[in-house]
Amino acid sequence: MSRTDPAAPGGPRPHAVTAPMFGRLARGDGGADAMRVLADAEYSRRLVMLWAVRRAAMRHSGDVERRGRTAWDVLTAAQHRSPAAVRALIAYPSVGPLLLRTLNALTAPAGPPDTTRTGPDPLHALTCLAAAAAVTTGLEARVSLIVCGRRIVLPGVGAVHPPALPCGTRAVVEAGPAGAHVTVDRQRIALSREPSRTAGAWQGLRILLPGDGPGEDLAFDDIDPYHTGISGRCGRLPEALWQRWRHNVTAGWRLLRAEHTGAADEAAVVFRALVPLAGPAGSRRSSSSKETFGAAALTLPDTTHGMALTLTHELQHNKLSALLHLFDLVAEQPGELFYAPWREDPRPLVGLLHGTYAHLGVARFWQRRSMRLTGADRHEAEVQFARWRGGAVEAAETLIASGRLTGDGMSFVAGMHAALEELADAPVSATATAEGAVRAAAHRRQWTARHGALLPGGRPR
Repeated sequence: MSRTDPAAPGGPRPHAVTAPMFGRLARGDGGADAMRVLADAEYSRRLVMLWAVRRAAMRHSGDVERRGRTAWDVLTAAQHRSPAAVRALIAYPSVGPLLLRTLNALTAPAGPPDTTRTGPDPLHALTCLAAAAAVTTGLEARVSLIVCGRRIVLPGVGAVHPPALPCGTRAVVEAGPAGAHVTVDRQRIALSREPSRTAGAWQGLRILLPGDGPGEDLAFDDIDPYHTGISGRCGRLPEALWQRWRHNVTAGWRLLRAEHTGAADEAAVVFRALVPLAGPAGSRRSSSSKETFGAAALTLPDTTHGMALTLTHELQHNKLSALLHLFDLVAEQPGELFYAPWREDPRPLVGLLHGTYAHLGVARFWQRRSMRLTGADRHEAEVQFARWRGGAVEAAETLIASGRLTGDGMSFVAGMHAALEELADAPVSATATAEGAVRAAAHRRQWTARHGALLPGGRPR
């Protein structure tokens, strides 16, 4: 993708990341406008994946072709009825990995599974998305699904939990202006278009922060299993714990708004779902996936600033994942691993790039946070800032020296490095700087004792 070439008049317009915008993104910023460009590009990528699923389904015959055609027609009709609502469903984070799984099933060398036998549905993404679109828009439609397991998930809407049924059981979702229901194993279960509504076997997707229009809510997704690459999901949370999550997320969001306006503006565009992870009280674990743009999985931080910091960290990963779908930044070689100052394991080059970008955001968070604190709290914030700024500088220099960056990649990492160097002018006490260096050295010693030293270029000795 070019950073500078304009679209041809009258032709399809590529997603334009201008050179100044690319530079701002490299420095860890970008702003809300850049986030909208990235979100639009990710939506286009989903449309390509969805079209590929449709084409793959049409290459088959029988049940796969018939149900695929019906689901596509329903999705198309729903899109005409409410374009914004259907766009929000297609762009919903978990739909990315769901489409990939469906495409893999349809294009497997042996062909899709025979749906007359028990087994997973090769059309799962297309039929579930069509059913979700019909329910959301009130379109009069009928969509046939194949159930495998104890839940039927309509991404971005909710889930039905019928009694355990054999894999291959048929379910039918019927929707219309008056409402919707699913019939499975002779049971008729009412569905709701209202967010967060739970009734009987139906569990609606709960909303943490309502938005101003379709696709702008921040959902709390404890029902959808298709956020792949994320282990430790805890399932549907009881009401009291859900309320605690909502309180903590709201407080963390307010802190971002008050102290980190730029990150807050970007997060408001990017994030569409938070996925709760199981973990002991106060544990800190979070992750993102390149195919679930707009989502972050996390354990519940025990402080407001911990929530704000986690959102900042995962925002950076989401931004870089979207950018890596547009630009080749690295040309890594198999087997090359590198030291990362924030990890216990050696990392491939793209992983080191991700961590460096995330910790640029982390360092900036702690620098701004320290300016609002006093006493011991300020000292600890300064230590955190010194630790992670230094670690990110070290990692950026490793990336530059690797010889594995493309031209765009070199420009991007140079922008990160420049932003980190500018942060060196931030006021930090000598004792905090020294303590940050001690923590960094201790991490390096422990890592080397566990993994040994690496040769230049990231090769094990």
